[in-house]
Amino acid sequence: MNFRVAWILAVFIAGVVAAPSLKASTVTFTYAGEDVGSTTVSGSGSFSYNGSLATIGLGNLTAFNFELDLSTPATSPNPVIFDFTLVPDLLTFSATVSGGDITALSLSTDFEGAANTDNFDETQKDLVINSLGTGGADVQTDETDLTRIVAYDTGTITTQGPGAPTPEPSTALLTGGAALLLFLRRRNAQAPRA
Repeated sequence: MNFRVAWILAVFIAGVVAAPSLKASTVTFTYAGEDVGSTTVSGSGSFSYNGSLATIGLGNLTAFNFELDLSTPATSPNPVIFDFTLVPDLLTFSATVSGGDITALSLSTDFEGAANTDNFDETQKDLVINSLGTGGADVQTDETDLTRIVAYDTGTITTQGPGAPTPEPSTALLTGGAALLLFLRRRNAQAPRA
């Protein structure tokens, strides 16, 4: 291996070391709603994105899911479940990360019928998050038979994650480092001794 090839290898290794970690980050969140009559409204979900971002938009997401549960005593099924996914349900999304914590979150989903019963096909639900403050999120009902959208519940979102980014050594870095050490050892072995 000549000096030029070794130089290219060293520059490649330096680039791998300097590159930001593309480790996927995941944030979990919960929705705690107000009771609607005898119905308890709650939900949980998560979203994932690659890299170390301070601002996350809809195009940065690699995954999104949210399950809204409406629990009413002595009804079947209990709870009634509404499932939301990245495609096609998530319409808007924006989040801000600072110090490893989500400091701002806003999103809106499309309306969905219940996943486990046909009873809610004409009163579909959505999720709208405007802020992480108390009462910063709400669930709305699309009453298709009455052609109107009404507020169903107001709640609060809490988040956990993604945590501080932690760079990890990559396979390319370890392989490149080993090749560089082998090159330097061979070069020192071939050098003329005085």
